[in-house]
Amino acid sequence: MQVEMIRPDALIDLQVSATYLTRLHELLTWLITSQDAEVVKQANERISKNEELEEWDEHYATLLSLVSSIEEAAREQGKTEMISME
Repeated sequence: MQVEMIRPDALIDLQVSATYLTRLHELLTWLITSQDAEVVKQANERISKNEELEEWDEHYATLLSLVSSIEEAAREQGKTEMISME
């Protein structure tokens, strides 16, 4: 029996809609607000210092990384715009 697997070194091109990114932002907001502020603060510190992460930290870091990568790709592809906040 053979099973199809993605190579560990693969970089996968994926189109993501702005609506999907909004849903990821909402998920991130929910994740943060469902935790104690101190837990989030400590997770941010561990992530920024590349320290060993606890389980919640790892899930949080994964979502942060995904959102950041999508936003960076949008910026590089010229799919962002500056708007005035009044």
